Amino acid sequence: MMPDVSVAKKSNNEKTVVQQMRTAKGTVKGPDGEPLIGVTIRFEGTTIGVSTDADGYFSIRVPEGITKLTFSCLGYKSKTIPIPARGDVDITLEEDGGSFDENR
Repeated sequence: MMPDVSVAKKSNNEKTVVQQMRTAKGTVKGPDGEPLIGVTIRFEGTTIGVSTDADGYFSIRVPEGITKLTFSCLGYKSKTIPIPARGDVDITLEEDGGSFDENR
């Protein structure tokens, strides 16, 4: 006896969407050359991203169409860069010259 199995056929006009992904990875350092922990790396214009680890290292899967990454960290100037086609991304963030007023 054959089991009851139904098979769905794809129509000829159905499209399969396959998104190409690549990985951007690298390190983020401060002006003194020391790795920065907890730097946020986001796709430009979004809230999607990752943070650097204890060695200042990050790795993020980048969908097709995303061309820039924004790096930000409290006390440092944000920086947006184009994602290179090959190789690691090594960034140095500049300190933000602003000061905090605790009495506000």
